[in-house]
Amino acid sequence: MGADWVATVALGNLAKIQANHENASSKSYSRLQVFWAPFLLLHLGGPDTITAYSLEDNELWSRHFLGLIVEIGVALYVFFRSFNNTALTFLFIPVFVAGIIKYGERTYELWCASNRKFKEKLLSTNSMAENAMRMVMGKKEEDFSEIVLMEETKEISEGQSLDDDEFNNSIDAAHFLFKRLEYLFANLILGFNDRIRCYDIIKKHCYDIIKKHKPYKKAFELVEIELGFMYDVLYTKAKLIQTKRGFLLRAISFFSSVSALIAFSMVIDFHVYHQTDISITFLLLAGAVFLELYAFTIFLLSDWTKLWLQKHRVPKIISSFFFHRNNKRWSESVAQHNLITFCIGDIQGNFSFVRKLPHLGKLYEEYNPHRFLSRKDLDGLMQMIFQQLEEKADKIKDNYTVKLCKEELGHRGDHVLEKYEKFNDLGWSTIDLEFDESLLLWHIATDICYHDDSDKHLPDACNLCKQRKISKQLSDYMLYLLVLCPSMLPQGIGEIRYKDTRAQLIQFLKREKSVAMKEKEVARKLLEKISKRTITQSILSDGCELARELQQETDSERKWKMISEVWVEMLTYAASHCGWREHGQQLWKGGQLLTLVSVLMAHLGLSEQYNAKEEFYLV
Repeated sequence: MGADWVATVALGNLAKIQANHENASSKSYSRLQVFWAPFLLLHLGGPDTITAYSLEDNELWSRHFLGLIVEIGVALYVFFRSFNNTALTFLFIPVFVAGIIKYGERTYELWCASNRKFKEKLLSTNSMAENAMRMVMGKKEEDFSEIVLMEETKEISEGQSLDDDEFNNSIDAAHFLFKRLEYLFANLILGFNDRIRCYDIIKKHCYDIIKKHKPYKKAFELVEIELGFMYDVLYTKAKLIQTKRGFLLRAISFFSSVSALIAFSMVIDFHVYHQTDISITFLLLAGAVFLELYAFTIFLLSDWTKLWLQKHRVPKIISSFFFHRNNKRWSESVAQHNLITFCIGDIQGNFSFVRKLPHLGKLYEEYNPHRFLSRKDLDGLMQMIFQQLEEKADKIKDNYTVKLCKEELGHRGDHVLEKYEKFNDLGWSTIDLEFDESLLLWHIATDICYHDDSDKHLPDACNLCKQRKISKQLSDYMLYLLVLCPSMLPQGIGEIRYKDTRAQLIQFLKREKSVAMKEKEVARKLLEKISKRTITQSILSDGCELARELQQETDSERKWKMISEVWVEMLTYAASHCGWREHGQQLWKGGQLLTLVSVLMAHLGLSEQYNAKEEFYLV
């Protein structure tokens, strides 16, 4: 992250050293140090696997371009100041060329991934979207029919017109979906045919092609692969490397580095220079070659290579080597944050000396305690999410309108309560409150019910235990998003409400002298002692009241099935109301479950970014 600053300082020092050395002997030593200047450009380009650390870096591409010009200028100044007819001077040239290529590639990729350029490129390759933009900017209403006709007959994204049967594996299907996902990320619309096509691919690929696997696993696998493609486009050089131009630049850069290493080993008189400087130079040359080989190896094992092999029908004896390697495309874990656990830790004074420090104390409060569930722990959760999304998608499959889609995506627990005939009793906890407020009190209620029912000794494989586990997982995950990723949830004052609720719970624990209590004991004390009559009405009291009403349900399995479905519906509500830019921001951190759900929803037709038969919208 400090590469730009380090390179600027180092180049400045090299220029200063060159200017200060006047005698011939010192110049001979400094010439080897001057040879290091192009390496700074080479390493400023960074590895192929990363160009940006956040989406904001892409928007600042112009600063990197200015830095490129300045660094090249200083490197040339250093070069010409030390120019002579020695072999070392001419070795400067191939390394300098490789440095310009690497740094130029990074700047170019940042520019291509910037929001404006990303959208312009999609519009330039899709006449339907471009015409739609013109219409919104002032074209006549009569042109509407022309646009709809174009949308019905023209496939987008590089003229793909594959049949579903031509998708021989997940890579092919995921790439087709990814080309549609790019338009969603750019906040553009997709055509009616694309909605039907994406829905059919998800259903057909998950159920028919690979019958040995469970459909929800295949669905999430497709989403993970295409999010891997999206990450590469936004944060790496993969999009450039896969082109002929990128391959040519990579070959020039590699052979320049290798030739410089070989030439330096053969033609340089090592007795003229300091041994330390020679060792540093060898290290820089070997490092440059190693990074090139490493980047090439990573690309060979990437999904882009698998896609290329499939497209060019490479014999299976060769392609099987790559397809049998599973890439980790998602962090495959979900963070958990629990209110009661956090407050108990605060009361017990864990790491109290860290908490008192000005900045570290704040970081500790934000990031501790958190748990991370592995993919294995999430198997039942992903299955339930997929099943509920299927039900929603099937409702609007044959009668899609933006209005109907909005109504379906607008449910955040109320629809489930109606289904279980509990809306009259519990409806106040959903639609009558802000989303963040509803999330907090359902988290409190779920935690209390979870611990209150923990004495029921049931086998882990039973349906009741699975529903309790799913409810707990989603409850803690949604609270994690509220605390650490609030921008991914609908706008509100959730962070303030969370801090107020946390302070009130800590006050309750101190009053009850609950220093040595476990989560189960705290939950039961809350259920017993807090009510709207004992304290001022708050989220904490409402959460306890909701827990009491839930615990009145005699059928435990029905109760936990309802709670888990409420949480899934709240998750899908949050996913549909989160902007794609916020989803993109999370990709460099390993990705969020919420992002996977959003993409899966869009491919199942649960998105407002589709053009209906009789309606036309531009997001």
